Amino acid sequence: MFRGSILIITFLILTRADAEFRRIDSSGNTITYGRQEGLLLYNGGTVCRDHFNITAAHAICKEIGFGGALEWTFGMKWQIQNSFKLLLDDVICRLPYWSSCSYINTPNCGHGSDVFLTCLPRVASVFQLVDSSGNYITTGEQEGLLLHNEGTVGSNYFN
Repeated sequence: MFRGSILIITFLILTRADAEFRRIDSSGNTITYGRQEGLLLYNGGTVCRDHFNITAAHAICKEIGFGGALEWTFGMKWQIQNSFKLLLDDVICRLPYWSSCSYINTPNCGHGSDVFLTCLPRVASVFQLVDSSGNYITTGEQEGLLLHNEGTVGSNYFN
């Protein structure tokens, strides 16, 4: 729908509910910024290093909103690791995107193989959708104003 020279567009924004990753510090607090090593959790349990590599690290960092991975390590480093079950193993990613990864949910390792992940800083999305109040739309199917680098997107040449 066009209103003046500003383009109003409806998007369906999907989120992956099947894979919830997060990184925590030694106290169990979620790490929300890059460049800090954190214990990698998947749906509330730890991730085993079997087959894990830098491609998998990039895929997971990107999946949780970071620019990619800086590095990854493994080991029994913190007492808090014993508070979690091992839930993910044999992560193999063909590309640095979670949709290209395979894995199993029956780990055959111990906490000495838990993955620690350091991600690059978050990447700001250059396209954003806002509602009529200026609030960012992050889920669902809604009509909104499309922004690019915090400016509106014109309708000229838009297909």
